[in-house]
Amino acid sequence: MARVDAGFTLVETLIATAITIVAVAALAQLFVMSSTANVNAKATMVATILAQDKLEQLLVTKSRDREGTDFFDGRGAWIASGTSPPGWAYARHWSAEPLAAGSSLVVVTVIVSRSGAAGEAARVAGVRREGSSP
Repeated sequence: MARVDAGFTLVETLIATAITIVAVAALAQLFVMSSTANVNAKATMVATILAQDKLEQLLVTKSRDREGTDFFDGRGAWIASGTSPPGWAYARHWSAEPLAAGSSLVVVTVIVSRSGAAGEAARVAGVRREGSSP
């Protein structure tokens, strides 16, 4: 009687399964890394938009305010100004400093930071003439 060896052995099946598991694990890790990168990119985008918006507002107004702080939720909606409220995600601090003593030029700086994150999420700056619109 002739013996026919058709199909895979148990060792071949285990090796193929191990290779598949390693490949799927690598793809899962890549998915987690890309999701984290997307969350960070969104947070940076929101922070940059908040900073740019305040900079544009300060450059075109005749406000003589020298500094302030605003707080926003995770979607960039305004919560409060002044003291830190509970549940804030972004803090936007802005200041207007004279370029030099006696100068009519003012440097306007806006810094946005994220709650629970170290450092700045965004920083923008511009120059305006004191007391006048551009």
